[in-house]
Amino acid sequence: MRMLFVWVLGVALLGGVQPARALDRDARIIDTLGVEVSLYDDAEVMAATLWSEIAVNAPRRNWAILAGGSFGERSQDDVEDVTAWQAGVGLKYYLTWDMSFSLVGSYQQFDTGDDFDILAGTAAVQYRLVPADRPVSPFVRGQVTVADVDAPAVYFGAERESFTEVIMTAGFGCDFMMNEELAFVFEGAFSESEDASHGVDYADGWTAGFAMKYYWE
Repeated sequence: MRMLFVWVLGVALLGGVQPARALDRDARIIDTLGVEVSLYDDAEVMAATLWSEIAVNAPRRNWAILAGGSFGERSQDDVEDVTAWQAGVGLKYYLTWDMSFSLVGSYQQFDTGDDFDILAGTAAVQYRLVPADRPVSPFVRGQVTVADVDAPAVYFGAERESFTEVIMTAGFGCDFMMNEELAFVFEGAFSESEDASHGVDYADGWTAGFAMKYYWE
């Protein structure tokens, strides 16, 4: 997993010789509505997601504000299913037409009889193999998340406490342009969580996503 993440990051850095570029397709706003299914070692999560990328006109729309969230359900063996919502905000920078970096802070809360929430920060890099204005535009993505988890003992088999988890994710996806404004996006990713303070690796597994992306000019 570490080698895969290093490969994604290395490929991204190769794009650094090209000039800065505006948001994908020179859009002002990019709205993405999707569905994600995550299959972890001991749980399944299904969620609907909505994220907006809003250009900052300084100097060439190569900065953007990120805002969005999700709503879904977590299923785990021998534990009652719980619903959850998540909200996040962050910044994105387009270093080149093919490479972008983002930083996002998020808060996730689960609907249980006891406190169960996650406060996280994520740093990500995305590299496009083909420009976003082409009919088919594949990309690779790598990210690192640091999450502070506060959960009841029933979910992780340990005394209820706060612990910190580091999660590495590598993924591959593709945009399919339907017209000048609308694209369908498919993406798959693998994540691996490093040793937690009490030995729980709760985010090891796969995620598959499908989304509709709309470009506001």
